[in-house]
Amino acid sequence: MMKAIDPHRISLILAVLFVLGLGATAYSVYSLEADNTTQVWIFMTLSTLLGGASLILALRNKKEILVFKEKSSSDNNNDASYTANAADGNIDLTEIKEIARKGGKDATLNALKTICRQLEAGQGALYAFKQEDDRRWIELAGGYALTIGENATIKFDLGEGLVGQSAVVGKTLYIDEVPEGYMKIASGLGMASPRYLLITPLKKEEQVIGIWELSTFKALTANQRKFVEDAANLLSANV
Repeated sequence: MMKAIDPHRISLILAVLFVLGLGATAYSVYSLEADNTTQVWIFMTLSTLLGGASLILALRNKKEILVFKEKSSSDNNNDASYTANAADGNIDLTEIKEIARKGGKDATLNALKTICRQLEAGQGALYAFKQEDDRRWIELAGGYALTIGENATIKFDLGEGLVGQSAVVGKTLYIDEVPEGYMKIASGLGMASPRYLLITPLKKEEQVIGIWELSTFKALTANQRKFVEDAANLLSANV
């Protein structure tokens, strides 16, 4: 198989020939008699052709290099954009979609656990609505890495506390200053209070049917919060 010819190398060769042609022309002018100009014109014509070909190839090669550099820059920007988006919380909903597709009574809890792992949340809680006669409240139904007793009951009247407020207004609440003593997260270093709190309602046909509560030590970006809301909408619509 023949090797591809390098356009850059060809342009260099033509440039060298052009310079040599100019030198030969100058020598001919110097050595020939004044009335013998035919050979001079031949050298000048060849030199001009070689110079023009060299210039055309050089410009074409420069254009190819510029296009390559622009494409490489575009590819690098795309890679950087992808990395930035990943760091900014554009998390794939594939796992959540699979959980929603399978359904089941534990779907919302399993989805919450998946979200907590992906966002590196310290804790996650799932609250469900309860009703007795005319009284309705919201009660802890499960969680991720919770540090409470198995028989402990945590419940809120509608409008009570942050969870109760989210249940009433049906909107996500993001708290970047968690009240002191609100909750504790256990780790190898002992017990510590989280700094950030995200409370997202699970709604079906605009009616709140449950609440997700996530607590973290690091701030959640707008994209991460939207990811949780999208996951909640996906679960609510399919479970």
